[in-house]
Amino acid sequence: MDIGLLENLGLTRNEAKVYVQLLDESPAPLSFLLDKTGVSRRGIYDVIESLSKKGLVSVVQKDGKKYYAASNPKRLYEIVRE
Repeated sequence: MDIGLLENLGLTRNEAKVYVQLLDESPAPLSFLLDKTGVSRRGIYDVIESLSKKGLVSVVQKDGKKYYAASNPKRLYEIVRE
């Protein structure tokens, strides 16, 4: 999925980078997202929280650790319609 398209749909650049990465590989730990997206440690928490509120990312507990998973891209269509 194109980051520019996601920005046109209302996501920030960092939200788009994290969401695209999670579409490619989900669920993923926070350390993976930090490494792959280049978003700062401080910023990644805000991005995850924002994407969660939009219904685009969910938290998955696995072996006592938090992993993050992208929601179905159809959710983007619902956001645009709202």
